[in-house]
Amino acid sequence: MKRRSGFVSNSSSSSFIVAFPKGFVPTRGTILDYLFPDLDAIVNPYHEDESFSSGQAARYIMVQMQGQTPNDQTKIDEALGGWLPDQPDFPYYSNETSSEERLKISAAWEKERRAHAKRWWRENQKKLDPKNSDLYVFWFGDENGSFEAALEYGPTFNAVPSLKISHH
Repeated sequence: MKRRSGFVSNSSSSSFIVAFPKGFVPTRGTILDYLFPDLDAIVNPYHEDESFSSGQAARYIMVQMQGQTPNDQTKIDEALGGWLPDQPDFPYYSNETSSEERLKISAAWEKERRAHAKRWWRENQKKLDPKNSDLYVFWFGDENGSFEAALEYGPTFNAVPSLKISHH
């Protein structure tokens, strides 16, 4: 048995697929009005004495939006690569399983996982009203510091149609 010593990371990240009104122009003000109409600050849920202004969050989100094309299916597919509800578990295999067999098992699981992601997306994209919305993808991870941890676990997209996908 191998044992790891030293620093072990337990970081997480999440992607969010967020619906904005068709033709939405991302400025600090429009993002503030849309995402944070009644929120002055985002509190880091793991360090409640640490908070960030909604304006700071709006600026950060604006920069990410300006670097994207809305409704980019490639970005959406990347976001769907995380852990989705009811996703098939990765199959167990023993130490005696050959490398060839492990590759087959992994490939079969990945095919099943991708099929599940497509089904999950078909069922859940309705919540985003894609015919009347522009969809943007955001990634936040606590390995990038307290600010992104607050965005990942805080109320960043609670006021608008959005889907969160865990990438732990």
